[in-house]
Amino acid sequence: SQYGGPDGEAGASMRYLSQRYATHNDQVEAVLTDIGTEKLGHLEMVATIVHQLTRNLSMEEIEASGFAPY
Repeated sequence: SQYGGPDGEAGASMRYLSQRYATHNDQVEAVLTDIGTEKLGHLEMVATIVHQLTRNLSMEEIEASGFAPY
């Protein structure tokens, strides 16, 4: 849900980055770009955490934990 849900980082970053094209104010555009870029950084952090937590798990361990569908 942190990654792609309606309130997740992917949705937030896309909203900020798409809204920057609708503004005609250079300062507002710069702020929206900065915030959208920061949100993309959050996606990278979440992906890194998931990778670190799961990199040494076998498929059997993943299935036994109940997270196989994810």
